[in-house]
Amino acid sequence: MKTIWREPIALTEKQTITAPGLRRILSISSERGTLEAWFEVDTDAPERSLEIQVVGTGHPVPDEATYIGTDIPAGGVFVWHFYSVEVSS
Repeated sequence: MKTIWREPIALTEKQTITAPGLRRILSISSERGTLEAWFEVDTDAPERSLEIQVVGTGHPVPDEATYIGTDIPAGGVFVWHFYSVEVSS
């Protein structure tokens, strides 16, 4: 069954999300003071992993990365851009 899941994430350079049939990360935003990722899964498919990479404005973006979104935390001075990268098995 295809559905959308949500998971809190940390504001760190790289982290991995693993879920059944993880298709793609839809968005990342600050909700209720917590950074969260929304992603599409297929609960009938095998587990798959994607790495989330955080890139600051003016910093290099990996060639193989797919853009997810941008977040400006409340009261923050930095702007964070989020990308996903396929995790090789």
